[in-house]
Amino acid sequence: MPFVTSCFHVQVTVQTDHVDNIPCGTSGGVEVVNRLRTKDVYDTIKNYTVHYDKTWIFDKIHHEINQFCSKHTLQEVYIDLFDTLDESLAKIIAVRVTKPKIPESIRHNYADMELQKTKLLIAHETQRVIEKEAETDKKRATIEAEKVSAVSKINMLKEIAEKVHL
Repeated sequence: MPFVTSCFHVQVTVQTDHVDNIPCGTSGGVEVVNRLRTKDVYDTIKNYTVHYDKTWIFDKIHHEINQFCSKHTLQEVYIDLFDTLDESLAKIIAVRVTKPKIPESIRHNYADMELQKTKLLIAHETQRVIEKEAETDKKRATIEAEKVSAVSKINMLKEIAEKVHL
């Protein structure tokens, strides 16, 4: 008969693990909410030891986030698709992703790029406004000239009519 030499408590209620140090991950890490089903405890511990969470949570999340980052551009990872990262990982395990950690040089370059983009948009809009104002001034001048011409024509017809009646 075998002797029991050690005993480990295995949590079967909801627990939250915090995964840190993901290279293209987030500043606050990734929170993984998980629960080991009671019926799966024996097989899980038998196959993966009591440290099953290292294999199934920590290593898997590192791998999946790195895969996600390698398939997408920085723009997509940190801006366009960041809010969909939870859904991508939820297929694996329930995951909450915190604010992204962007390297300082990339953040600085991105801020400079956004500043240049904003300046370009402002210059473009300013040019468009100037063109619209020029177009409006041209239309005003045309209308004013037509009005002066119409008034002159009326005055001339009036003078001709007065000369004919004299």
